[in-house]
Amino acid sequence: MLRDHDGGLTIAPTNYTVKGAVADWLAYDLAGLDPSTVATTTLLSEKHVIPSLGARKLHDLSAENVDRWLAKKSRTLSTRTLQGLHSCLNPAVKRAMARDKVKRNVVELCSVP
Repeated sequence: MLRDHDGGLTIAPTNYTVKGAVADWLAYDLAGLDPSTVATTTLLSEKHVIPSLGARKLHDLSAENVDRWLAKKSRTLSTRTLQGLHSCLNPAVKRAMARDKVKRNVVELCSVP
């Protein structure tokens, strides 16, 4: 952390949650999309992503957490729905990374089971 600070990198906040990242993404990155796409994305995020992972601090989210979450969801959800969940979480974390809320996007390291 000190090395990053000395190198001029912004230090990511430690209290930013997955819920905050997803809510920010839903609020700002869905503009211009078809209303049905926005509705589906919002539903998936609010029904599956936020209840399961929302309380976790974003800097504590690991690829293993995401893999386990997707594996658990795969017991009851279709592959298409799992892809949708991944497609909600991945850009939310990517947006947070671009805004210096987290150092890397661990969701990109995960695949849908």
